[in-house]
Amino acid sequence: MWWTITVVMIIIWVLALTSGYTIASASFIHILLIAAVALLVVGLSQEIMINRNLRHVWRSLGQKTDS
Repeated sequence: MWWTITVVMIIIWVLALTSGYTIASASFIHILLIAAVALLVVGLSQEIMINRNLRHVWRSLGQKTDS
């Protein structure tokens, strides 16, 4: 979900940047880019945390079954 929102926001940013309307709303366009990058960082950090937790669970399950 985070990836979809991020990609959509970056596409909107690129379209707005390439259009002639960028002069009047330059700050809004750059806010979109900052928000997209922030969402990307949040999504990546959540995936890293989930993967760490899953690895921890799998390791603990593997130790219990081997004993």
